[in-house]
Amino acid sequence: MNITKRSLATILIAVLQMSGCSVLTPPANIEVLEKDGAYWANYSADRRGSIIQKTSANGTTSVRVCSEPSPDTASDFEAQASAIKTGIAQASGSIGQHVVVLPGRDSTVLALRDALYSLCLLSLNNDIKPEALVDSYIQVVGAITQYARAKAAVEVAQAGTVNWRGAQEEERKGFQNIVNGDLKAARLNFARAEAYYPSYHNTYEIGRELAKIENINGDKTEKTKELYKKIVDSWSWGVPSEDLEKIREKSK
Repeated sequence: MNITKRSLATILIAVLQMSGCSVLTPPANIEVLEKDGAYWANYSADRRGSIIQKTSANGTTSVRVCSEPSPDTASDFEAQASAIKTGIAQASGSIGQHVVVLPGRDSTVLALRDALYSLCLLSLNNDIKPEALVDSYIQVVGAITQYARAKAAVEVAQAGTVNWRGAQEEERKGFQNIVNGDLKAARLNFARAEAYYPSYHNTYEIGRELAKIENINGDKTEKTKELYKKIVDSWSWGVPSEDLEKIREKSK
């Protein structure tokens, strides 16, 4: 199973175009996983690897690439210049390399990059429609965003700068305004609640939907009923029982 020079050139050009500067030098090794189809390009620990899939159909050839997340490593000169000086380098099993905790690599960043890499692998290994893949991408980013916001809210709470009572009061007024049909006032209530206490109950989600409704030109009935249903089915946390019953009636 040999790779022709032309095939190898095509593959490497695609990798250079799609994977950025980290692959501008030859990989440590390229192995054929499937003749004229899939290849594995592996690198040293301080460089990311790429899965390369070459497909042919209807006389055309395409190459798809999944590049691993950038590694948390640095070469000797990088480690000596920065990481070792700050005491955050740790010797790895590879000679001449150091594992480095890079700035900004918190759990949110790591979860996001690993999840998106998994989606890339999923797209290579399964026949997934583009719209389904995009939807999954949006859900991953949304989940990570929610987590980041919740984490930020905890940090703010620990700093003693949140206004829990203010958020509670604005949320209460917001639900009353929703029941009364004053969605514009409700949007302002939920925006204030979110400002007082980020990620308090479902103030962010409800406020976002209210903003969408306010921006609609024309009949807003269908979108409004959709909001009522979402509150009953998914965003009922914090809704006073009497308001929830009235919103349930409006959702029918």
